[in-house]
Amino acid sequence: MNNWINDRVSLISKILTKGLWNSNATILMYHRVADLKYDPWLVGVSPENFEEQVQVMREYPVISMQQFVNNLKEGKLSRSVVITFDDGYKDNFYNAVPVLAKAGLPATFFIASGYTGRQKQFWANDLDSIFLTPGPLPERLEINTKQIQFSYDLGEENFISKDPIKQFQNWIAWESSPTKRQSLYVEVARLIKSLPPEQEEELLEILYQWSGKKKMIDPANLMMNENELKGLATDGLFEIGGHTVSHPELSAFPSNIQLEEIRENVHFLETVINRPIQGMAYPYGAYNKETIQAVKMAGLQYACTTQQKPTYKNESLYTLPRLRVRNWNGAAFKKRIELRLKLGV
Repeated sequence: MNNWINDRVSLISKILTKGLWNSNATILMYHRVADLKYDPWLVGVSPENFEEQVQVMREYPVISMQQFVNNLKEGKLSRSVVITFDDGYKDNFYNAVPVLAKAGLPATFFIASGYTGRQKQFWANDLDSIFLTPGPLPERLEINTKQIQFSYDLGEENFISKDPIKQFQNWIAWESSPTKRQSLYVEVARLIKSLPPEQEEELLEILYQWSGKKKMIDPANLMMNENELKGLATDGLFEIGGHTVSHPELSAFPSNIQLEEIRENVHFLETVINRPIQGMAYPYGAYNKETIQAVKMAGLQYACTTQQKPTYKNESLYTLPRLRVRNWNGAAFKKRIELRLKLGV
């Protein structure tokens, strides 16, 4: 109860000191527009709910990311909404873009170029297959390689005792881990985020061998190819931004690797779409001082985080916060947007 009161007092204090008029613009963060069996990272919005959300957004001034940045530079933030998508999933192109185009709403797509046009899915899809699908797992995981040392005991919880869809469908990875199997999933996810690409692939191969499961690439989990990116770029409504090459947790790497990830990503995208890349989004929202310096050295104007907080007129262009959009229907989405635009929460 005391924590709730303290939170309310803090909110009121922010409103009084910063002013409601300073917290009336928000950047929305999407990842996927698809029906997902499991969604522990809250990256999915169903096509049905997305259409409802777009109808709600038509009630507000929706501006491009570049217009938002220009407004922020000039200190002219207004009551407005910006739409962004991270990663570059194909479902963005086929499920989101037609709906946005029909409504005439601009959006920016931040692309992890190491996945563009490849038969490669994000590690989270692999972990879903390994840990959240039926079939027993060995009671103990032991990894001892030159780069990775890791162990975990599942014990008798190596079996899934219930329907996995019912058991895991509403599980959110960062909120709780009710079983050892889910705890192991989270521990492996924490480890894999900080690995370079070759070690990530090595770890996934080890996990598949350990689990006895065969790696299957689901076409629904693939990223856009170059032609699809070109198609986005030729539509005046849509902008493309950077999201690194391999989608690493940038702050876990030395400055030279961070700069290389950002520069190579920008170069690839500019070559494909024949247009300058103006900004990026940090994978996992992770950054440090060296990351911001690398973004500037790469010639980018802005960078987005995953921080769930309001945007104020004095916001740094290199740590722009965003609102994670959940799989809300239109009514729930409208309530959330109103809270952000009116109260900045």
